[in-house]
Amino acid sequence: MLKIQIHNKLIENFSGVACINVDNTTAYLRKLYEYENDNRKVFNIGGNEISIEDFMIISPLTTLDSLYSFTNKNILNKIIGEHNLDTDKLINKNYLQNIANKVNKKIGYDLVNINESTSKLFKSMFDIKTKEFITSSLLYSFLRNISQAEKQNIIIKDMDDISLSLLTEFSNDFNIIVMTNNSFNIIKSSSEVLLTNFVDENLYTLKNIDNESVFEYFIEEYFQKPFDNVNPELIYTKETMENMKKALFLK
Repeated sequence: MLKIQIHNKLIENFSGVACINVDNTTAYLRKLYEYENDNRKVFNIGGNEISIEDFMIISPLTTLDSLYSFTNKNILNKIIGEHNLDTDKLINKNYLQNIANKVNKKIGYDLVNINESTSKLFKSMFDIKTKEFITSSLLYSFLRNISQAEKQNIIIKDMDDISLSLLTEFSNDFNIIVMTNNSFNIIKSSSEVLLTNFVDENLYTLKNIDNESVFEYFIEEYFQKPFDNVNPELIYTKETMENMKKALFLK
């Protein structure tokens, strides 16, 4: 169960992935921050209140170097560490200690020590390519790499080349909220439509479809043919989505 506090209803079928379809994702995201500034934590997942500050926000403007960096707890150190890097082959510790001893002797105090932090060592030896923007394939790779014991929270904003179906594969390790103005860009099956929640222009009213048959019946009426005979490329378009919203939600 997912409750976004600004909305009038729960997202009952949440099991790790939800899609929020809203015309202006930036205005919507701002509304969530504003709510939290004035009230309590804006998300409630399975009875646990979670702050929007606890979510990593990924968008087309996110760069790889902002996701992978050399810090003690960062995934990049973990990946390099998996290769059993032998630091003794990279530095002569006896030589460095000898230099440190001479420096300290001249100062008259043990001021200088050898820093054996692997994260600092990695940072001095490896450069990270900057300003490389994330893609859907790089996003999936990041999600695989960052998987941790504790469930992580991620908002994916305005990435129209992702697949909602593929994101569900990460639902055991992440709470993922996708924000887009065209959910039919990223879904390709009627079951995925159930993961989509439509937010009105007022940014408060939330509506969704809780049964595949409702969606499939609309498609059959709209195209005047059995659902299985309709070309999926015609079904999952913004035009079809907008007409579906009018037919199902504006009664």
